[in-house]
Formats: sequence, C-alpha cells, structure tokens
Amino acid sequence: MFRTVGDLDVYYEEQGGGHPLVLVHGTGADTFSWVEMTPILARSFRAVALDLRGFGQTRRPVEPVLSHAVWREDLRRFIETLGLGRVALAGWSLGGTVALNVAVHYPALVSHLVVLGSASPRLPLSDRGGFTERLRLAQAGEPIETIIDKTFEFTASALSPVARRTNPRAEQLTRELLLRNRPEWYAEAVAANAQRPEIGGRLGEITCPALIIVGDADTRNGPEHAQDLTKAIPGAYMKVIESCGHFYAFEQPAATADAMVRFLTAFA
Repeated sequence: MFRTVGDLDVYYEEQGGGHPLVLVHGTGADTFSWVEMTPILARSFRAVALDLRGFGQTRRPVEPVLSHAVWREDLRRFIETLGLGRVALAGWSLGGTVALNVAVHYPALVSHLVVLGSASPRLPLSDRGGFTERLRLAQAGEPIETIIDKTFEFTASALSPVARRTNPRAEQLTRELLLRNRPEWYAEAVAANAQRPEIGGRLGEITCPALIIVGDADTRNGPEHAQDLTKAIPGAYMKVIESCGHFYAFEQPAATADAMVRFLTAFA
C-alpha cells in the first residue's frame, strides 16, 4: 500500500497488531528483505516495513538527492504521518544506521531500538569493493541483470558458509532482492551511504532499550561493529546469531525474529 508522506508516495506493508514495529531495510533492498520474518514478528507486533526513498516501489521526485539526513527525516515523517506514536525501530545494515540516526535525533519517537548487522559510525567500514564495482556498472548504464551477475559473488560471500552449503533458498532470495533494484537509484544510494552520519559521539544519548544483533559469520559489519555499538549505547544488549552471515532474514529468519521478539517483550 502507499501513503503520501511529504514529497513521497511511500510504499509499505504491514501485518499483525499491537505495539508498532517499524522495519527498515538495507542498501539495494526494500520491503522484500523482511518477507521471511514479518509473519513471525506479526504474531506479537504490528510489523510495518517500508521502502526508503530511492528503493523499491516508493515514488520520489529527482530532488533532493539521497543522503542519510534525507532518509532520517523521511522516516520521521513516515512514523508521524501514520500516527504510530512511539515505535520499536529495527534496521538492517544501512537501515540500522538510519534507525540509529533517528534514535539520536528524535528519541521521543523510539520506544525500542534493534540494530541488525550495521556498522558502528565510530569504526571504519569493511572492504566495499563490490559496491564500487556496482556503482561503476550502474553509472555505465548496464541493466540490473548484468550488474548483479557480474558482482553477485561479492554479495554471496556475505552469506555464512553454512548458508551457502545447506540453504540454497537464502542465496536465491538474496539474488531476487538485488534484482529488484533500479540501477540509477542504486548508484545514488551507494554514493549517499558512503557519507555516513556523524553520530558516533552521540550514541551515548540513546536511552531506550537497545538490542544489537550480529551474525557470527557477518563479514560486512561483523562482531567488532556490534561490540562497539553495544559499548557506546548505554545498557545495550548484544545477541549473536549462529551460522549467520549478513543476510539475517534469509539465512536465519526464525532465530533472528525470536531474538527480537524476546527482547521487545522483555522490555515491553
């Protein structure tokens, strides 16, 4: 479904009832990121997943160009426009950075914070060579199928060895997710995400209950990032998901959703 939010027609999906849980996807992704987890989360919460500006089916004008400040304000307006009140805010990868940014700037909107596989703004990023190559291909006008075919091993390497060996569905869903991208938007999003928000020194201002989830085999934003976020956010908890790389909702949807539900229920 769509909702007009400022200059956007935001595409979002929701299931369930109860306390609102807003789900924010990562780079090169959209609401499809949560397809395996939403039915589980919806048993306990009103699970609301949206497509950020520059991703999925959300309709946007050319300006403003994508940036973390724009994503932060879009998410704020989305929460307010839907009348969700204080929400449990969960973000994966890029979405986790957006969620952290909202929690720092608009603490009254966030009852709980869940960050999945996201980089700490206080640490350098891991190798992003695959993103650079995708950016080059997108700027060269290659179709999305060519872009993904030429760079898919970079993405697949972020899955855990266990998933690659025993869970072909995780790799299939990951490819399907990437093929939903528009090359021109993808290039803009990658460039925007490289300019991270300068909130490392403000993480100590987050006072809501916070859960930092990391896969034991996440090579994108691994345990060192999760540990740093846990140290920086007062009272934060860290949960390690076993046999899991960077694609939590495809590799270990049940274990990841269970960790979220247990945390959110405990701090209801």
